[in-house]
Amino acid sequence: MLKVLLQLNKIEGDQKDKDIKAFRDTMQNIQKFAQQADAALNTFIKSEENWFYSTLLKAIR
Repeated sequence: MLKVLLQLNKIEGDQKDKDIKAFRDTMQNIQKFAQQADAALNTFIKSEENWFYSTLLKAIR
């Protein structure tokens, strides 16, 4: 999905056209949000893995 957003952000056209500028600004905002959400999910997944492994190690002891 991030690849699609990058491609959409590279839409060519008249840079002075307000519609193209609005489209590119919107795509940049969506891309930033998607990257932040991806980073947050990765952090959550890693914390879940750490929780699982620490719980497993406690059970083994």
